[in-house]
Amino acid sequence: MYNNYSEFCQSRVHSHLIFLNFKEVSGDEAYDLLLYSDKLPRRNDGRLNGKTLESYRFVENGGCYVSATDPETGEERL
Repeated sequence: MYNNYSEFCQSRVHSHLIFLNFKEVSGDEAYDLLLYSDKLPRRNDGRLNGKTLESYRFVENGGCYVSATDPETGEERL
């Protein structure tokens, strides 16, 4: 299911919470989740500039995306 699943379980995170909130991502999906803001520096054609892309190149190796809901507002935290 998740490469980090056993680590989360060992940390006493309930399996249902892991299923709902944690997702393994890599490549384009990781970039899409992290670099969606209009406030990031972009080229004239709308693409992120080279410096920004280079500083986030590590996400191509993959990682764990954590979604969460703000308990006070019920809105998804990004």
